[in-house]
Amino acid sequence: MLQVDVRGETGPELVLLHGWGSSADVWEPVLACLSRSFRLTLINLPQQLSPVQGSSPVQSSSLVKGSPDQLTSQLVSNLLAVAPDKAIWLGWSLGGQLALAVAEAAPERVAGLVGVASNPCFIQREDWPDAMDKALFAQFEEALVSDARKTLKRFVLLQVQGSENQRREVMQLMAALSEADPQTLQCLLGLLRLDMRQALKTLQVPCLYMLGQNDLLVPVSLADQLVRLRPDVQVLIQEGAAHAPFLTRPEVFSEQVTTWARQISF
Repeated sequence: MLQVDVRGETGPELVLLHGWGSSADVWEPVLACLSRSFRLTLINLPQQLSPVQGSSPVQSSSLVKGSPDQLTSQLVSNLLAVAPDKAIWLGWSLGGQLALAVAEAAPERVAGLVGVASNPCFIQREDWPDAMDKALFAQFEEALVSDARKTLKRFVLLQVQGSENQRREVMQLMAALSEADPQTLQCLLGLLRLDMRQALKTLQVPCLYMLGQNDLLVPVSLADQLVRLRPDVQVLIQEGAAHAPFLTRPEVFSEQVTTWARQISF
């Protein structure tokens, strides 16, 4: 089962999903503010994935190594198993893509979707230029094989470039680094290859995307693409922020989430 931490006893349910290479500890700077308005469920992505053994059936409670589609399906099942019956799902980076996958699979369980520095199609395509450079993504995949820990630290530095609070955010992100084994990190990174634009386009739940003004991994120009893809999506841009806008200005971030959530009917 996934590791879960519940904070608070009252208020609307809010599920928090962290990004690749990180852990639920990354949310610490915003928990005090968010817990004033929500009952929080923090979920840690797995630190180890079990290999698929031959043709044996996969139990719904297990997590397996396999294709990105297979792993996403298994993760969604496990996330739903530990989540509240109905909640707003807020995901950062990879967590935003998983939250979108949850909403696609079980829209009746999702009151609203918040993607933070997240992209329904993370890697550039001919018809989707506002995404992560293909070559840069390939470099990360290759580097993970040779030195996972060094690659994680390099990823932290990329995430804070352009932020007005780089030094503080480096320390916060380093403190929240994932303890997952290298193979698990590779499997989770592979999920970013999925194209989930159609899922976002057809999703029938309220959506908010929060982007960092100076993000090198999820460019702020994505805002126009999101609105074209789904005209009713709300997009907020955090000034002075890079890939972790919730760390740059935690109180502003929390207030924006709270204000948006007040519009949602559970």
